[in-house]
Amino acid sequence: MTYFNFIRDRLGSLAVAPLAVLALILAGCSGDEGEISASKRDPAQALFAFYVDGDGQDQLARIDPDTLEVLDIKHVPFNAGGGKQKSYFYEEGYIWTGSGNEVFGFDPDTLEPVEGQTGPFVQGNRSGEVGSALVSSAGTLSGQSTDTNQRIFDKETVSLMQRTSWTEEEMQRYDLCELNHSVTNLSRTLAAGGGEFTALEHMETDEVLFHDMGYRPVGNETAPDGKLVMYGVRQGDHILFLDTDPNSETFGQPVRFVYPRFGYVKDQTNAVVANFSSPYDQAGGTAPGDWRHTRAGNAAPGEDDPETYVEPCDSTMLRDADGVVWTCSPEVDGDAFTCVNVDTITTDTPEVYNTPVPVIRQANFHNDIATAGPWMASLVNRNAGDNELLLFTELEGENAESIWNISDPSAAYEIQRIYDDLSDVADPSGTGGEFVDGSDYTVDIDYSTSGGANTPVTYRYVALDGDDGTGASASGENTAYLAKVDDADPGPNYLLNGLNGRAGTSNGALSRKSGEGSETIIFSDEVWLTTFQGPGTFQIVDLTTSAPYNVETVDIPSAFSGYFSPDGSKYFQTVGGDIEVIDRASRSVVDTISLSGSVSSIAIGTYTSGAAGSIGTGDGDGSDDGGGDGDLLPPNPCGG
Repeated sequence: MTYFNFIRDRLGSLAVAPLAVLALILAGCSGDEGEISASKRDPAQALFAFYVDGDGQDQLARIDPDTLEVLDIKHVPFNAGGGKQKSYFYEEGYIWTGSGNEVFGFDPDTLEPVEGQTGPFVQGNRSGEVGSALVSSAGTLSGQSTDTNQRIFDKETVSLMQRTSWTEEEMQRYDLCELNHSVTNLSRTLAAGGGEFTALEHMETDEVLFHDMGYRPVGNETAPDGKLVMYGVRQGDHILFLDTDPNSETFGQPVRFVYPRFGYVKDQTNAVVANFSSPYDQAGGTAPGDWRHTRAGNAAPGEDDPETYVEPCDSTMLRDADGVVWTCSPEVDGDAFTCVNVDTITTDTPEVYNTPVPVIRQANFHNDIATAGPWMASLVNRNAGDNELLLFTELEGENAESIWNISDPSAAYEIQRIYDDLSDVADPSGTGGEFVDGSDYTVDIDYSTSGGANTPVTYRYVALDGDDGTGASASGENTAYLAKVDDADPGPNYLLNGLNGRAGTSNGALSRKSGEGSETIIFSDEVWLTTFQGPGTFQIVDLTTSAPYNVETVDIPSAFSGYFSPDGSKYFQTVGGDIEVIDRASRSVVDTISLSGSVSSIAIGTYTSGAAGSIGTGDGDGSDDGGGDGDLLPPNPCGG
């Protein structure tokens, strides 16, 4: 009986072996075959916290976001990474989380892992193929047995062992149990990772996973109806859509792959569903530099190398004022972002748009920056009448905050960028070394990293209260800006100063809603920016004033990420293993939630009101709440 047939017979329960080769993805335990609609009659808002208690046990707590009372705690059989739903609260579906290469779903009522289809069996890679991603070169098998009996170590099987996943057909053809336990074939000594290992030791040491999302998905965003979850798969160079509809035949499997570099959408059979315009030549051509590879201490390939990276990073999803659900993912090394109409992605005519992000920081000022590096993002609805859908994205290369109007994603344009110092983008030396109010300056708007041109554009300097002509802002507020003179020129309409430290993540402060459930439309009047590797304060962009927008600094140390409560009144962030509660109105820390261990991450969602009673302070160890000695796990199909 092959491992593939076993999991089919289990109807979606996960098989978990003691070896890392059997990676846990969506552990089955909750029963009821994944039905959730009947339990959602009276949804209540909740904050979910993932933490490790004093005994080293992984726990999940459900917390009332209004009273801050810990309502329930469950032991979970693995270390989850927390949800990335930001604050977009729709009262639907499971809590989806990521941890390394793995993806998990939790039932918000029972706090137990979701039962559903094991998988995925297929995944995408940076070459635009499905089901053939490689582990890093440091962990691949570089030799094979010298024994004449090479039944396992033929060329094809060695190739399979180098991969992070198998296709369904391969799972049917090869018996994973035999690979797992064959003394004859797995005790052969191989040269792997620069040392002498047996194949079995190699799989244990390097965690060659055969059920894997591939290359560590970055963040996740759940659709309003809870039936799709979107991931930016950074090192895989694709955006992945996971089927999270418990009534679907492909539940727990990826159903669409969007490849920004190649400009096409694929299904899980590797068939191209649709093509879209991409700033990169599909045959290789000019491509963004392989900066991630360079950071690892290795030489980057040439610009014409088809294996360069674009690295979709983070993920964000929101229903706009017209009722259309959009998701956008920035490409940290591709200097672009890709927006997908989620309502169409699983159809034969998916709507996808790719927008290049120019490099603006000058190489002759400060650091030699050659990439914009959009890397974190947040979608925000501003006004209903004009359907103003904005994309906030942090620019890692430029240390800037970039704000785009994507109300029409096919014609997105940049409203503004916020810098700490405008002398990073324009040279005031022709006016005595300081900027002069009303004077014009040249700014290079450079699209060359995505195959475009470098264009000099004229901007006019406008001084505000507190400006001293240096281009910088000591107060952490906007004291000056550069306004584009000719609207027809490329580049942002405004370049502002006032950024305080390095841009981290951004979240719209929920203030207004319309509709109910999955039809909810959320509007924001301000966006909170976190900063780190600097003062580490919150900065708030006010969306209610006309451009250029005000920048406010709040003297509270900010964590890397956080979430607003569903009603927008509180901001939660994890600090020092606790959950810090910030009141949005007073801009002050008003409470701290402490559990019986260190909190690693949090998520926002709903559960059935009254599903569990309060347990008070959250100091319980969760030992009587399930899990225990692996009772959530199905039996090992290979024995042991």
